[in-house]
Amino acid sequence: MMGRVAPSPNWSEAWGGFDAAVAGAVNFLAGAQDADGAWRDFRLPVGRAEAWTTALVGRVLSATGQPDADPLAHRAATWLTRTAPEGRWGYNAEVPPDADSTAWAALLLDRVRLDQNTTIADLCFVASHRIPESGFATYRAADGWGEAHACVTPVALMATETRLGLDPGARSWLAACRDADGAVRGHWWTSAFYPTLMARTVLGPVAGGDPFRSPALSRIGSAFDLACATLLAALDAPHCTATRRLAATLAGLQRPDGGWPASRCLRVTPHWLGASGVAQCGHVPGAVFADDRRTVSTVFAAAALAVVSGQGAWP
Repeated sequence: MMGRVAPSPNWSEAWGGFDAAVAGAVNFLAGAQDADGAWRDFRLPVGRAEAWTTALVGRVLSATGQPDADPLAHRAATWLTRTAPEGRWGYNAEVPPDADSTAWAALLLDRVRLDQNTTIADLCFVASHRIPESGFATYRAADGWGEAHACVTPVALMATETRLGLDPGARSWLAACRDADGAVRGHWWTSAFYPTLMARTVLGPVAGGDPFRSPALSRIGSAFDLACATLLAALDAPHCTATRRLAATLAGLQRPDGGWPASRCLRVTPHWLGASGVAQCGHVPGAVFADDRRTVSTVFAAAALAVVSGQGAWP
């Protein structure tokens, strides 16, 4: 655990160096991208993530506003269209397609301009994961993986609402997922920073009359958590001192190769544990994995610093 986040002693100097930090991150991600255009990361028993990480990293990378990021995102999008002509993607080719991976792919393909003959993401497939009177499940399954997930629903809404219209029911359900502190806990993530960030991105600063709040900074356990916390702060007050201190602390974690440290952020929650159980558990069971190739931590850190510096635009 990183514990309490202390401001960088040279935070004003780091504030002036965010552009170089973001450029270094783009260079790192260029080197981490495989020759076929995919970003492969995490090592689970079913293998490395392929389509999910390629779509996620490509879409978040496009938020940095860096010209050098565009060719990388284009290569990623091209790989996605080549590997799933039906427009449905999953964690990798060894497992079924899912709503989250397909939604992230849809968001990347919507951002990147490819030839008209390329694959179109199957948004009806994403919509088919909508659970009545709640949100979106990751899989169509009769267990905990087939229940509505607060970390998947925001991404599914971002992908589907642009083409299929607003979904007030899913939005209301997502707003109600906040805990007493105003944060959102996810099914697949070890902390509430990413789920809260994505819910805040979709619903805005206030939902149902109550504001979103970042989880306590003392709960930050990784570079990925800190990047999400910085983005949350930047969405509300990009130029305030507290946001800049978070960004400077984040920039201080960058390694000489341009990447950020790996984060143990992904949890494979057991099939038998439903979303309500995750929300109520003090300690959620499940194997935890790091992005050992550091792509997810790095791209979120780059996006956060780009938004704080005014060059990027989230999402």
